[in-house]
Amino acid sequence: MIFSKLLYFYHKQPLSSRMTWSISVLSIILLVLIAVSAYRIALEESQEVIDKQMEEMA
Repeated sequence: MIFSKLLYFYHKQPLSSRMTWSISVLSIILLVLIAVSAYRIALEESQEVIDKQMEEMA
């Protein structure tokens, strides 16, 4: 129901507005994906550093 209303509202907008909204939403999705990837990489690297430090202490 809500999706159909949003879709109707989206198609009523001029092409320039639709393009702006589409690019904005896509950019936000990509930003979230990049942030999650960066977090996972940083977490893995920090775990490796901690593991090496623990091995050196042992």
